[in-house]
Amino acid sequence: MTSVTPKFLRAFVFPSSDIPMVLIMSKVTSVTLKVLRTSTVHIYYIIIFVLGMSAIALAPPAIASLSLFRPCMPPILTSMIYLECKSWSDHGHTGIMFRLGISILTGYTWTLATATAVVAVVVFLLYPVEVKLINLQVLKQYILQEDGLSYSGVAKYRTLQLLSTLHNLTFQPPAMIILVGAVIVCESAALYILITSANIVPIPVLILFVLVALELLFVIAVPFKIMAIPYVDSAALLETLKRKAKSKLIKKFAKSCPPSKLSLGDGKFVARATSLVIMNHTVELLVTLMLIDDFGRPFNEMLCFCCTTLESLMRREFYHQQYGDDKDNVDRKVIRAQFAIANTSVFDDSDQIHEPILI
Repeated sequence: MTSVTPKFLRAFVFPSSDIPMVLIMSKVTSVTLKVLRTSTVHIYYIIIFVLGMSAIALAPPAIASLSLFRPCMPPILTSMIYLECKSWSDHGHTGIMFRLGISILTGYTWTLATATAVVAVVVFLLYPVEVKLINLQVLKQYILQEDGLSYSGVAKYRTLQLLSTLHNLTFQPPAMIILVGAVIVCESAALYILITSANIVPIPVLILFVLVALELLFVIAVPFKIMAIPYVDSAALLETLKRKAKSKLIKKFAKSCPPSKLSLGDGKFVARATSLVIMNHTVELLVTLMLIDDFGRPFNEMLCFCCTTLESLMRREFYHQQYGDDKDNVDRKVIRAQFAIANTSVFDDSDQIHEPILI
């Protein structure tokens, strides 16, 4: 960045700076106070917020209780310490005070870990997305109600662009890469343990891994789907603005505005099929783990069927993203060929992603 850059923007260059996080919360709060006067928060965000708070309230006491009454049971911290454990239900010849101290330490550690994960996802990841959606809703109402669009009203789209920029700066690499990778690895590991060791592990541990698998599946299916909505809605809004605007200045302004995108950190961004792509990677990693173990051979057909189904759903999302609802004028073989060529760059971070890929 050149020396003419304002001082308050130079901090954006350094990945270690915490200024983008402060700016995103400040800007989101100011925009929220303006737009919430005429809009309301979506119900699904309230449900996700309640689920996050319940995870903070329930997960640490459950793990602390296991550490107190079952210190030899994995994945409790005390099971990694050298104890005279004859079985997972044994106390390891430890006193009540020792187990109580380890239980308090375990509960504290899990409280910090759970609270950090919930705040990162619910507050810093989904809350700006919710504000973007509310801002888009206000812009839609303005565009649909106004016959003669004014430049001052349409220019409010720049607020959405600023929110998107600050959001991407907050989750700049490697934050999103670590988040997506952790979800894939943890979901695959939980499913692998449930499939291969369901008849071996105790009931409390089995319940723990079931809850982990369900929560991560919920994270893949719901939040990543919600994070793709601003891109879809903003792209549709810009197309509507280009058609409805009578002024050449407004049309040029609409062409200069890119859709709102949340970067994944590897040159791609969150789109409609991102959750399916993440689930496909999860199943592929699970297949790899199952092939290493001889126990996984009976499940190969089922897992391959899951991969085929996910690829079919991804192809459908790609088809819809490229051509919309015009199903009669497009050759299905061309779609399959395009998907095979572009499946690694369907969500490439470019402003022309909605244009058809020619082969």
